[in-house]
Amino acid sequence: MFKAGVNCIGCHYQDKSEAGGYSGHTQKASEQACSKCHGEKFKGTWGHVKDDVRNSLKQLAAKIEAAKGELAKSSKPEVELKKARLSLAHAFRLEQFLSAAHGEHNVYLASLIMREADRALGETGRALAVELTDISAEPLLSGSYCATQCHQAVGVKVPPETVKVPASNGIAAISGKTMPHKAHAEMMGCVKCHDIGGHKKVPLRKDYKETCKGCHQ
Repeated sequence: MFKAGVNCIGCHYQDKSEAGGYSGHTQKASEQACSKCHGEKFKGTWGHVKDDVRNSLKQLAAKIEAAKGELAKSSKPEVELKKARLSLAHAFRLEQFLSAAHGEHNVYLASLIMREADRALGETGRALAVELTDISAEPLLSGSYCATQCHQAVGVKVPPETVKVPASNGIAAISGKTMPHKAHAEMMGCVKCHDIGGHKKVPLRKDYKETCKGCHQ
């Protein structure tokens, strides 16, 4: 919203016309925030965004607690325990920051922070040689939040069913062919291949070909 030039009161708005004809603003964000600018199709979007952030944070916090438990009982060498402590502390700081900052203010940044926290927890698990819960399917971690929060409500199909792989791709098995894009997104998540930095800004990752080569030669 900041990038769109919308200031705080664009969303922290409440119609108070029922109270003596006065209409004004309040510090509490309103469900009207989306629909008053984008139309009735977006009614409820704010709630969906908050739910996604809250649910993903809940999963992240649970994974952090599980990692703490594994660290407490681990008998790994001190060098590995130190790695685990550092990465776990990093993940915890990010989770605490996002919880306090209300991630719905910038869902793109919230997604980046959650993915970084989950990456750090992956390091914790490897240092302790334990399997922590896989939460990568959460919308804010997989990148599917674009579809679940806004596009479904307004009838925009994201991701598209198919895309054409450029002939210059360099991977013989798929170059120039029609790819079942939606199926791939559902199977592995959007961020495996795309960098999601903002609305309509989803370029392919620089290393996306390595992901393709995992299955296609």
